[in-house]
Amino acid sequence: MKNPPEIRLQEGYERILTAVAHQQFASPNAYRLQLLGERLQLVSGFDELVCLDDLGFTPFPYQIRAAQA
Repeated sequence: MKNPPEIRLQEGYERILTAVAHQQFASPNAYRLQLLGERLQLVSGFDELVCLDDLGFTPFPYQIRAAQA
């Protein structure tokens, strides 16, 4: 018989388990917002600003660098 796979939880898991145990769930809107934020963090190569042509003005280089940071 094979050994079951090892399960490792990420740091901060205690807070999540406590919230579940006490049935402290986020609202559906808060959940969707958090999920969207997590997905955006996974996007690689997010260094191009696709809206520059639609701004209606020419931003300074420091403004572009700040938006990409």
